[in-house]
Amino acid sequence: TGALYAGREGPYLKRSPFANPHAVGDEGRKPKPCPVPACSGAVHDRAEALRLYGQHLDENPGLVAQAAAEPEGAAFACRCPAGLPCHVDELLSRVDELLRAA
Repeated sequence: TGALYAGREGPYLKRSPFANPHAVGDEGRKPKPCPVPACSGAVHDRAEALRLYGQHLDENPGLVAQAAAEPEGAAFACRCPAGLPCHVDELLSRVDELLRAA
């Protein structure tokens, strides 16, 4: 089977429920404001976007449970550049915690 897409919408890609709603906005050619209304157009660096994703998971624990319900060994992927911290790392860390606690 292929990887489960865990990112925002893009060309030929549907938005995943596991997507980080808080955009990393300071790494492109021009700043990209966060689309989350509560962020009031702030431009997040990667660390801040990941911290906010952690809060998003705290507020939506069903997402972690949903990810944990995927078949064992399921691979999650997004469009973050390889080698950089990614929201999928946080999601999978929480999945591991949930499964260890079960």
